[in-house]
Amino acid sequence: RFRVPRVVCEIVAGILLGPTAFGRVPGFTDNIFPPESISYLTLISNLGLVLFLFCVGTDVDFSLLRRNAKPTIAVSTAGLLVPFALGCGVSFGLYDAFIPDDVSQSTFLVFIGTSMSITAFPVLSRILGDLHLFQDPVGLVVLASGVVNDVLGWCLLSLAIALASSGSGV
Repeated sequence: RFRVPRVVCEIVAGILLGPTAFGRVPGFTDNIFPPESISYLTLISNLGLVLFLFCVGTDVDFSLLRRNAKPTIAVSTAGLLVPFALGCGVSFGLYDAFIPDDVSQSTFLVFIGTSMSITAFPVLSRILGDLHLFQDPVGLVVLASGVVNDVLGWCLLSLAIALASSGSGV
């Protein structure tokens, strides 16, 4: 046993089974995941995600959540703004090197900033669950901040997509 959280092993397995590693082997993906099974796998994975997040919600102590509203707002604000600002900074260097002239720099800036600020909420909740931190104030602040960041991040992403499709597009 390697003493590694299970979620890390699941991420590594996804990387290995996906297009990064074994997906580059000719015929591997079609043999393991036949094209006719992809829609069923998508349905089952979405259903599993919904059930998992429901179980996370049943483990959360909402009275602790209300008592920790101020730290949650502070952590989620910092957790959204810092990666967004860093992503915007990185986008200046990437724009000239990788992006065609028909994509505006402001659209690219919002898109990269948003991409950097979205939380991997299912992974975060798995880690907190494995560490039994759903009843702990620190775990609840982190979980609630992840929810706030995801909601705001997905709203920003829809703004970035709207900006991209209104002009020339990314």
